[in-house]
Amino acid sequence: MVKAVIFDLWGTLALPYEQFDDRTKRKPNPVVELLNRIGIEMYEYEATRPFAYATMTKKRSVEASIRDLLDSMGINATEELVEDMVAIMKRIDSNDGVLYDDVIPTLKELQKISVKTAILSNAFYVDDLHRKNYLPKKWGMEKYIDYPVFSFDIGLLKPDPAAYLAVLERIGVSAEEAIFVDDFPLNVDAAKELGIKGLLIDRKNNHDYADKINSLEELSKFL
Repeated sequence: MVKAVIFDLWGTLALPYEQFDDRTKRKPNPVVELLNRIGIEMYEYEATRPFAYATMTKKRSVEASIRDLLDSMGINATEELVEDMVAIMKRIDSNDGVLYDDVIPTLKELQKISVKTAILSNAFYVDDLHRKNYLPKKWGMEKYIDYPVFSFDIGLLKPDPAAYLAVLERIGVSAEEAIFVDDFPLNVDAAKELGIKGLLIDRKNNHDYADKINSLEELSKFL
């Protein structure tokens, strides 16, 4: 029996950086800018792993995260580079994100049938952002999420098995009693290896994956 559904956040429940401006028609994605600034031209799992560990697993100043990142990659942390990257990082704001239309109806339905809900997200810790609350009030989602768990809270990143075990412990359910939904196949695979029912959400049908849904509306079939 399913007692809990654990969701990834970005790409699963919310689409980041969708505010527009007059000049570019789209607000620049600061994550892409950060990666470009240190010579990573596109997101690749292995290439961005040091970036993720340095910036997503601790509650500390943005500058400390950036210096740790550069050190882990063997890049000279000049004052100019650090200042540039700190400025980019401080533009990261969850309020830039847009919630998908199927999220609130799905969360309401889960609440109605007494299925617990959690978020397990690899996320940046930015001082101001954390003080404001990582789940923006404009989304209207807070009252439907029982356990919001972020990488900077637990010091762990998906797909580390310990991250999944940490959220299961927090919810108080076994692996067999949980469903995990993510838009990244590697993260879903890791959940499955622990005995969690893993579902890939593939909104644009980009992946050939056995256990996938194209919308959260399909989640009810697995409860």
